[in-house]
Amino acid sequence: MIKCLGCGSSLLFDPASQLLKCPHCGRTEKVEDFTDSYPHYVEAETDPYDPNVTHQVKTYDALLYTCPNCGAELVATDETASTFCSFCGDSVVLRGRLMRQKYPAYIIPFSKTKQDCEKAYRKKLKKAIFAPSWMRSETEIEKFRGIYMPYWTYDFGKNRRVNVEGKKSHRSGNYIITDHYRLTKEIRAEYEGASFDAASTFNDTLSEAISPFRVQDAKEFTPAYLSGFYADVGDVDQSLYSEDASDMAADYFRSNLLKDPAFSGYEISDTALKNQLSPEKKAEKLGYFPVWFLALRSRSNKRVSYAVVNGQTGKVAADLPVSFAKYILGSLLLAVPFFFALNFLLTLTPVKALLISAFLALISMLIVNVQLNRTYTREHDLDDRGLQDARKRQAAETGGSAPPAPENAAPKKTVKKKKKNASSVLIGALIVAAFIIGPYILDYIPWIFDGGIFIGMLIFGVIFIAGFIWNAASKRGRPNKRRKQDTAKAPFREKILTLLKPAAGILIAVITWLVNPVQDLYYYAASSVVMALIAWSIYDIIREHNRQTMRPLPQFGKRGGK
Repeated sequence: MIKCLGCGSSLLFDPASQLLKCPHCGRTEKVEDFTDSYPHYVEAETDPYDPNVTHQVKTYDALLYTCPNCGAELVATDETASTFCSFCGDSVVLRGRLMRQKYPAYIIPFSKTKQDCEKAYRKKLKKAIFAPSWMRSETEIEKFRGIYMPYWTYDFGKNRRVNVEGKKSHRSGNYIITDHYRLTKEIRAEYEGASFDAASTFNDTLSEAISPFRVQDAKEFTPAYLSGFYADVGDVDQSLYSEDASDMAADYFRSNLLKDPAFSGYEISDTALKNQLSPEKKAEKLGYFPVWFLALRSRSNKRVSYAVVNGQTGKVAADLPVSFAKYILGSLLLAVPFFFALNFLLTLTPVKALLISAFLALISMLIVNVQLNRTYTREHDLDDRGLQDARKRQAAETGGSAPPAPENAAPKKTVKKKKKNASSVLIGALIVAAFIIGPYILDYIPWIFDGGIFIGMLIFGVIFIAGFIWNAASKRGRPNKRRKQDTAKAPFREKILTLLKPAAGILIAVITWLVNPVQDLYYYAASSVVMALIAWSIYDIIREHNRQTMRPLPQFGKRGGK
């Protein structure tokens, strides 16, 4: 740690001023003045691509803190007793030991303060009106921790003469004439800073959601930047994202070449351009990027949700579950004005009511299917290539069990009988009761379908589902476009029971429509049952959404976690 020359306290890096600042007397110092304050060492390291080649690397002494519960590791230069884990959210004292860490190639210092981070997170929470109230607690928000996350960055270049065929077509009478041209240009292209997180503890969906970082603002690394902050230990192999980075560079080269006046307006084979513009890798480096990190344990203490803020740009990404009670209340309040508006405009016939409810059941079934696939992907970490790669290499090194199955492949699992959720049992009982006593009640109170009451029920159903199309089924916060595939298909046997509910509603509607009963009461009764099944499906959708946003507690066994 760096001592203040004024009072002897520890100097901490201040993102607002980009200086080292004493929290007690306020004295400030330039980071550059303490570049050599930490002792460093030069050690030999084996080349990852050629075991016969070694490189000289620079290292420094640091404290390595390990969580006794999940095994996550954080590096710090200060002897600060940490009372909670940033990855599993548990209130524990991390175990620390002294060890040497390798210098990264560069570092992007924090420029957003903790106050800026908390403000950005609160702003996001304001838009998440259905988020549980406990997530807005000041006690929880104050747990944001500044962590330098390791990122692999890749640089590419291309210096060559491009020679491709271009075409232009025009119509002359009844003929289409195509002119062929030879397009030639000498290019000198550079693409620097394609970045991917190098820590298996940092889920790829979150790291990509807060990208990009401005790599051009990077500084030469010195441990002084870590004063008051932590750093994660990079454990993802640099070759994992090499192909993805190359594709990004190739797309960049092609798009810029096609904007050139000498090439624009011509029909050019994409394959020909791809072959001639294949990027040449110039360098791959490990850098530290600033991230404000927050882990929130669920009320059951069995799952965790994450919120991360880009410490350079302030961009926020968060796992935000939905409060079922808030969602019900919000839907009811929103349905009231629609009810009064449409009650005077819409004439609802029994057949229309049945068809509308069947359509809503179909929509809910599609959404449920998407949610189940996303949940399966998240539960098996199939959306995190870094973690999958780290586990695979760990298994290979230790001779342990085989790594998890790849995407779109269902891993072999032991089927355990799950205890039924109390809410699911209650909803199921209500559905059964509706089947048994519903017709008798309708005989005595047929007025329930008069005065537009049933119209109100349908409006509520439409809003109920439309809201979730916007909220849970939207791709906000999902991986960005550079990700080729982010969702695996869950095995059908794991989805069938959940999908049966809206499917049963569709079947009931179809049978009723085919039978074509004389009395309208049967149409309304069938529509009521279908709407009840839809409500049950919406409960499943919210449950699956919350399983995605409240992740299983992490276990980084390779790091000594129990």
